[in-house]
Amino acid sequence: MPSTLIVTDFVLPAAVVKNAGAPRAVVKSLMAYTPWVVDAVTVDGVDQTALYGDFRLMFSDEKFLSSGGGDVWPARGTWCFADASRQTLQRHDGVVVHIDEMTPAALMLSLRWHKTTFAMGRLHSLQGLHTFSLIR
Repeated sequence: MPSTLIVTDFVLPAAVVKNAGAPRAVVKSLMAYTPWVVDAVTVDGVDQTALYGDFRLMFSDEKFLSSGGGDVWPARGTWCFADASRQTLQRHDGVVVHIDEMTPAALMLSLRWHKTTFAMGRLHSLQGLHTFSLIR
């Protein structure tokens, strides 16, 4: 007998989301429509929260909006699941984003950024593995 997953108020244990068998609609619903705000950011394990202190990210059905993400997160774009596990996204610009953790209240994303950039004499992005810990 096939199992049934019922979602009420989007409250699911993290293990369900980490499971490669989590339905696509469940993963999308946990990500979507409510803005995520930065809790912490590291680059290659070093705290860089101050660089992204105003970062906000909101997903909708295969689109995203962001602010305060410097060059690492464009202001808007599209995304799709990169594989059947639904633990990896690919943005419109080709950047692969890993979903490291997801609960209704917390989202951890990581991506590899390949350049350091400056804007108006200030650091705008750093090269390295970025890990974004986001909360609602």
